[in-house]
Amino acid sequence: MSGRIAHLLGTVGTATLALLMLPLLAACQTPGPVGRIVTPSKVEQSDPPLNPNPMHVVRLHGRAPETLDFRFRVAFASTNREGDCWNHAGFWEGGGAKTFAYDIYPVRRGDTWEADLVVDRYLSGRCAWNIRGNAMIMVEPTDAREGDTFVEGMRLVVGDARGRDENAPRCQPGNPRCSEERSRRLSNSDDTIPVEVRCKRVKPPPLPARGTVFICNEFPEYKTTHLLQNSTRRVRIELYDLDHDERQD
Repeated sequence: MSGRIAHLLGTVGTATLALLMLPLLAACQTPGPVGRIVTPSKVEQSDPPLNPNPMHVVRLHGRAPETLDFRFRVAFASTNREGDCWNHAGFWEGGGAKTFAYDIYPVRRGDTWEADLVVDRYLSGRCAWNIRGNAMIMVEPTDAREGDTFVEGMRLVVGDARGRDENAPRCQPGNPRCSEERSRRLSNSDDTIPVEVRCKRVKPPPLPARGTVFICNEFPEYKTTHLLQNSTRRVRIELYDLDHDERQD
């Protein structure tokens, strides 16, 4: 191989060889995560450091009507209480653990979409950030008006369950209202069952407020959260606008 490269260098020159090798180099490159990442505009030294070699990428994908805008939010909290890793103000002044969050905007093609959740995008760092594979979805209608109220528009759709025993009881003793069957239906790690996010407008409360109330997953009886495991690589999430979307399955 080295002899052939030396022959090519002598025949076509370094610049020409570089042009010839561009397609090969491009084929060897690893594409970046799908989706647009928006991080906090203010950068602090205590922020969690980026992982130079992330390995756990989960492809979020599904369908969504054009009447809904949505994005995903990933948030962490610091656990180191020393120095600039902690907010040392009083409780009523907002003291306590620092938080760090970033948003993922999906790539949309018609009624389908996809985005990558990089579970190990960040490292715990000196502030011992609790890096978890949780993701919340934030939904709002495209025709939202001033005065509209968003109730529970941010819902947990991916919950980090790594290290948890899936067969362990979900309900605490002495809680007769808790149903093991319903709890496992609402959240599980079954890749064949999609997460559903069903949103609608409801009548506003009898208050002198303008606009309408927009709510997602009110009294659900379907899967609302996928429990992420070390083996999870894909999570399907289906969004519905019950005010406009006739698709119900």
